[in-house]
Amino acid sequence: MGNKKSPEVAIEELKELLREKEELRDVIAEKIEKLVEELEGRHPHPHDPALHRIITGFTHFKFNVFE
Repeated sequence: MGNKKSPEVAIEELKELLREKEELRDVIAEKIEKLVEELEGRHPHPHDPALHRIITGFTHFKFNVFE
């Protein structure tokens, strides 16, 4: 990462890309959301139903059964 840019320059370049390539809007929005979650320390839950069930079950057990 030798080529560092200011956040303002990166944002302007992203805006220009959005203007030039309208078909990339959804992809760019998804990547920005993931980046924001990462920077805030949040981790998105995967869309795997089995993993979602495990997480939901653990959370239920932790707050409703385990004392």
